[in-house]
Amino acid sequence: MVFAWSITECVRYSHYTLSLLDIEVPALLYLRYTLFYVLYPAGVTGELLEMWAALPHAATIHPLLKTFFIVNMVNYPPVLYKLYTHMIRQRRKILGGAGKPANASAEKVGASPAAKKKKL
Repeated sequence: MVFAWSITECVRYSHYTLSLLDIEVPALLYLRYTLFYVLYPAGVTGELLEMWAALPHAATIHPLLKTFFIVNMVNYPPVLYKLYTHMIRQRRKILGGAGKPANASAEKVGASPAAKKKKL
C-alpha cells in the first residue's frame, strides 16, 4: 500500500511542480494519468487489508473504532468507483482516447495555458 501511494504522490507532485514552472514532460504527463489504473486498486486493497487486520484490536483502543473501520470498509468501494471514474475522465480529457469529447479538438486550437508550456 505504501509503495503504491508513494509512486502516485511522487508522480503527481513532480507533475504539479513542473507545471508551476511551465515545463511539460510528456512521459510524466502520461504516467500522471495512467499509473492510477494499477496503483489506485493496489493502494485501496492495502488499506482495506490493514483495516481488516486491525479489526480484532480496534475495540481495545476505543469502543467505536471497530465500527468506524467497518463503516469505512463499506464506503471504500463506492468512493473508489467515484475517484477511479473521475481519473478516467481526466485521462481522456488530457491525453485523449476513445471517449474523447467531440469538441476537444476545438478546445486545443485556442491559446490554452497548456499550449504555452515548455516541453522537455
